[in-house]
Amino acid sequence: MITPNVARSRSAGFLAIIVGLTTLSVGPTATAQVASKLPTPAELLDKMIRDFTPRVPSDVDKSLKEQLEAQKKFAEVQLQFDILSWETFVALCWPTDKASKPLPKISDAGDPAFDHYFTDTDVFPADPNDQAPKPTKPRQNRRLINVLKLAGIDPGDRVLTLISSTGGELRHPEFSQAFKWPIWDQNGFMVRYEILVNDEERNYVWNNGLETLNGQVKFSQAGKVVDFPIGSFGKSPIGAMEVKLAWKVLADSDDASRFLLANAKILGADGKPKTVKAGLVGMHIAHKTETSPQWIWSTFSHVDSLRANALATNPKNGKPLTPLFTNPGNETAPVNVPSATSNFKDGLPPTQVLQLTPIPQATEEVNRKAQSALHAANSVLQYFELLNTQWPTDPKAKPTPGGPGTAPGSITNKSGGNPTPVYLVNPLFETYFQQGNQSASGQEEGNPSDNQRVFGTESCMGCHSSAAVAVAKWKKQTFFGPQLTGDFSWLLQTKAH
Repeated sequence: MITPNVARSRSAGFLAIIVGLTTLSVGPTATAQVASKLPTPAELLDKMIRDFTPRVPSDVDKSLKEQLEAQKKFAEVQLQFDILSWETFVALCWPTDKASKPLPKISDAGDPAFDHYFTDTDVFPADPNDQAPKPTKPRQNRRLINVLKLAGIDPGDRVLTLISSTGGELRHPEFSQAFKWPIWDQNGFMVRYEILVNDEERNYVWNNGLETLNGQVKFSQAGKVVDFPIGSFGKSPIGAMEVKLAWKVLADSDDASRFLLANAKILGADGKPKTVKAGLVGMHIAHKTETSPQWIWSTFSHVDSLRANALATNPKNGKPLTPLFTNPGNETAPVNVPSATSNFKDGLPPTQVLQLTPIPQATEEVNRKAQSALHAANSVLQYFELLNTQWPTDPKAKPTPGGPGTAPGSITNKSGGNPTPVYLVNPLFETYFQQGNQSASGQEEGNPSDNQRVFGTESCMGCHSSAAVAVAKWKKQTFFGPQLTGDFSWLLQTKAH
């Protein structure tokens, strides 16, 4: 088992990594013999780019992970998960009409694999009494067409109605960004989001009747527990997966050659759809696996999001490149403050977005290797970077309850599993969760009274551990179960009707 403090101590470089060993000897002579056969970090990263394929990996190599943990090579274990993140990201963006190597150029002419995943509105019906057959193709837009009666929306359209990573439909607000507010780019457009699930998660929801709150109550009262399918190394299926996409509406001044592009429809302030060109700027990936029953959490951002090379030129206007979500010329502007907290619309002043926790140097090394290979392939994915990968160091560890005197354990192990790193947010998805110094209660399950001062930005695993499933109904009120009953998926609680 990795202790949390040691696991979170990540070096800037990588030590040697054991590959393909089945037994280890602890004797000094045997250790020296083993070490002489170990691949270098460069060799392992070379293997990563060779493994860029249309196939989504199902888990890290469990045997290798355990051997590295036995030798206390915790930075190398983190490397396994960072490599898995990049391989998954590339596979999800791979055009399905070019499902073979070499790595193709990815553009708006492509057909990315994630477009074949079902949206949350495909999986969860707009009306609990909807008796229509379940959709067989993604993006059927049943709610928009059948319930909201929006003209100009057709099945198959990419309709970006979410102005947050969890909800916030522009015409019928539900939630704001990560339970707070939207963000506005430097052109004044709100970021739009999509939530997708793979076949394994969708089928589990449907096979167990979890797409409605009534179905969840029936499931719970039958003594069943939500337990999404897991992926195991080298096997298929790959396990349950959720993907959240962040899209930027491209303006005339944006260099479209730096984006994975898509045609999309958004709802204007009048509630009517209009067609735009959208560029991908962020991706969250949550993946349940054998090594990580608390799921693996990977998050990517466009490299121009918060910084840009001023020596590079935007071919659209001949001016230096500028960041998409911050203004380096306005250094005194308050950061991570919404332009509005209600009546959301495009055209408001930009949000000055700041990322509080930097990308670890080791992860930056992985990024450089991946980006170099993608650049050689002339793929727009070269313009993305992995911010970090979160995973459980001890999957059997139970959550540490909060309250006075319980920190830091009640924060570092809020979710159970002793995750590393403790905090992981993407500033394009959870902008306003990055509060920094605050009372410990803000980072503990249930926000109990705890005035101890800590630093906190939230955690993918910690936040999603709070997700629950419906367990009872009384009159018009629905009651949800405690922490962990939703198996780390907020969709059951926030999208079922």
